[in-house]
Parts: sequence; C-alpha cells; structure tokens
Amino acid sequence: MLLCIKMLLRWPVNPLQQYLEQYLKEAMGLHVSPAPSSKPVPIPHFLAQLYEPRPLMVDGQLWLGVFLREGEDLKPATFEKHVRQLPWGEATGYFLVAKALPSYVRSRLVERRIPFVIPGRQVYLPQWRMALHPHQAEERLVHIDKMSPATQLVVILALNNRLDGVVSPQRLAGQTLYTKMTMTRVWNELEALGLGAQTREGKQRLLSFPEGRKALWEKARPLMRDPVQERILILGNDVPLHLRLLAGESALAGQSSLVPPSVLVYAMSREDWRRLEQNGVQRVPWEEPGTCLVQVWRYTPQLADMPWHVDPFSLYLSLQDEPDERVQLALEEMMEQYPW
Repeated sequence: MLLCIKMLLRWPVNPLQQYLEQYLKEAMGLHVSPAPSSKPVPIPHFLAQLYEPRPLMVDGQLWLGVFLREGEDLKPATFEKHVRQLPWGEATGYFLVAKALPSYVRSRLVERRIPFVIPGRQVYLPQWRMALHPHQAEERLVHIDKMSPATQLVVILALNNRLDGVVSPQRLAGQTLYTKMTMTRVWNELEALGLGAQTREGKQRLLSFPEGRKALWEKARPLMRDPVQERILILGNDVPLHLRLLAGESALAGQSSLVPPSVLVYAMSREDWRRLEQNGVQRVPWEEPGTCLVQVWRYTPQLADMPWHVDPFSLYLSLQDEPDERVQLALEEMMEQYPW
C-alpha cells in the first residue's frame, strides 16, 4: 500500500530540522535550508512509518534529508535497501538525520559509509569530507581540503609499505612519535576523507588500506600537500652527516636520468632544524660555493629503509608544481619505475 506524501511549498515546522540547520551551520559552516517541492511523491506506507524524507538545500545543492522517526531498531544494512525506495528526485545524495542512535549503530553506519547527522552530537558526511565525533565539538573538524601533516605521514607510511596490516592509533603513535590523541584525530580525518578501512575490535579502532598502494596513491594524491614548509640556504658543512638526507632535485637525480643540481638539497624535520639553529648554524642570504638548500618538512622525512634520500611519494609531492619540464619528466620516470 502506498501513502502519498505531498512535499508542499512550505513544509510543516520540524524542530529536528531546525536544530539540524543550526548545528551544521555552527559546527561545519554548511548553510542548510528547506527545498520545497509542489509535486506529490508516493512512498510505501511502511517506509513512511520509519522515515520522513525532506528535500534540503545544502550550500546551494539539493540533498535528501532522511529524518528517522525511531532510532533504536535501525539496521544499517536494511536502511541501505530502504533508502533506494525513497524520493530522491534530482537530489545529489542523501544523509540520515536522527535525534539519537546507539553507539554500535553509529559505528556500523560509519563502516558502511552511510552519511548521517545527529544534531548536537555527531556528524559523518563523507561526501563533504567531514566528520565530527562525540565529545569532539571543541575541535570543530570542518571541511578537509588537504591532509594534516600527521595524517599525510600515515598515508606515506602505507604507500611505502611501512604499515604491517591492520594498525591501531596506539601502535602507530609509537611508530611515528605522535601522541595517541593525535593519531585518533588522524583516524577521524582519514574516515572523513574516505581513505582506508576502519573496523573495531572492542573499544579499539583499527585501520587498514585494503585497496592497495597504487589505488591509495591515486585517491590520496589530490588531498596531499607539499611536505616542505620552508627552504633555507646554509653552508653544506653545517649539516651533520646523520642529517644529510637527499631531497628535491638531488634525490630525484638518483632515481631518474635528471642531471643533479649544482646545490645539494637536504630534508630535515622542524625539530632537527631548530636544534641546528640553537647550535649556531646561520642562514646564507644567497647561493655561493659550498652552500646547500635545506628543506624543513611538515613531518619527519626519515624512513628507516631509505637512509640516504626521502621517500618517492613525498619527493613527488615536493616537486609536482615545479615548472621545469625536465623535472616533470624525471618525476614520471621515477613513478613508472616504482615497484608497486
């Protein structure tokens, strides 16, 4: 039996929708407003008892807000079947809206990448690369255009085959020297970006990249940033031997047919550069015999299995905007030779 629900030019006031509009504006900077339609939309009676579909304008795009009437019995797998029968019309996509959901249901929704909003509590909108978790409101994690340095380092480790299968925030905190809290934020960011697969083992969140390194690189590359935060000229003799990690065109020349540059390029972390400055190392205002270029990176450039040069993926990111055609050809050559 079908129940005809008319989407009138003015919808009846829905307190949850008002709360949704306010919450997404304050927490995510998204402008949400009703998108009324005068066309009647047939919806199965049993679905009308479970959901109230409402067309919404979100930052100028039409989306379907699926308002849940009762949340305790929601089964994500069943909801995926139900949502196909709802009135999408010309909507770009949908998201579930609920007053509350049990934690295990929220976890299953995230695992199945089903977008949802619990106003005042949790947001998971992978189509906008957004995630805000319970008790995280003070951090205001909003739209992610580029990865944070810690998140990019985790992806770089995965690309270089430095992650052993499934990992937890605690385990990776020890490997990267970031705190467990930072690694938890990394998990949230990767989840919002739709990278990797996350599962739960008890209270522990686990991460893996089952799609493979090449697929991960293609998906992650547009979201990654130049790892170099600052470029500094100093005297080459001022760089300790253990910090002479080749980067830039110096590293690329060793992995392609590019001619090495006249000035050596090294990479080091911000912490290592600060220690050099504290020990009296001075900047040089211009290139001269005996100078080198130091790249100060947003994350540590040292990987144990690459003792003399930076990893190829970070190297690519550091040079991808270089206008020199020779450099671009050398980058292509390096990636074509990479043993995926």
